[in-house]
Amino acid sequence: MKKTALIVTLLSTLLYSNELKTIDTYKKALPIAQDENKTVLFMTSIEGCPVCDYMKDIVFEREKVINYLNQNYVVVIRDAEKQTYPNRFYTRDMPTFYFVDPKSEKEIRAPKAGGSTPEKFLSVLQKARENESNNSVILAPVVHTEKGIK
Repeated sequence: MKKTALIVTLLSTLLYSNELKTIDTYKKALPIAQDENKTVLFMTSIEGCPVCDYMKDIVFEREKVINYLNQNYVVVIRDAEKQTYPNRFYTRDMPTFYFVDPKSEKEIRAPKAGGSTPEKFLSVLQKARENESNNSVILAPVVHTEKGIK
């Protein structure tokens, strides 16, 4: 009886311990995303940013968001003040999300700055993937300057 309870506990832990998979650098994310036919989601954030923390601690913890991200995206989260990352992702708006086609390294939609509810963020993720698969909205790489987006 104890063995059965232990097995049930272990299985339920495995089934419900879903977590977001992330890659630590943009450079490593590109070939993985290309091999797995996924989009790169690059997030810039900073420590102490309440909206960044909300996205990481609330939105990225929702099962539907986690599942969709893990199935369709290779996620990279970088701290803009403490970690290095490509200059093309420089921004003062935190958090900012970039949706990048790994083959062309072009953004498939305009960057999304700020936070949103889990439902709205999931919708943004789905629309970006739809645009990419339809090739309907492929944007040139966005150039970020100190004065904003060009």
